[in-house]
Amino acid sequence: MHGITIRSVELMICERYGEAVWERIKALAGIKMPGNFLVTEYYSDSVTYRLVDAAAKILGWPTDIIWEQLGDYFFDYVVEYGYNRLLSVLGQTPVEFLENLDTLHCALGRVYPIRPPLFRCERQDSGAYNLHYYSKRPNLEHYMMGKCYT
Repeated sequence: MHGITIRSVELMICERYGEAVWERIKALAGIKMPGNFLVTEYYSDSVTYRLVDAAAKILGWPTDIIWEQLGDYFFDYVVEYGYNRLLSVLGQTPVEFLENLDTLHCALGRVYPIRPPLFRCERQDSGAYNLHYYSKRPNLEHYMMGKCYT
């Protein structure tokens, strides 16, 4: 996964539960790395999955809940660190933004070896929208749900 994702995992755990808990999670996940994850690097998906599994065990919550928390935190993270200006070009409304996420992932795919998800917005007769999320990677639907809570 892109480093920005893993860095947000690190920051969320440290901010909400403390650095000692983060170090325990890293140890249980078998991550022996000094310092912080770098936003500009690309890490194996297995690193993120191991961290989430370890966080679930240490915090005593299902992994689905951890993924949702991470998704919810990610939006605040990108705003706090200035990425919102970059993301604002994806659309003026939430629906425009969601419809253009494929474009963002396509651009990232030119630089990083990602397996991006696909997004489709479907307008209902009521005027509401259903978001369809397709990914070959397991459990990330809960991560996306967390992002949508924001």
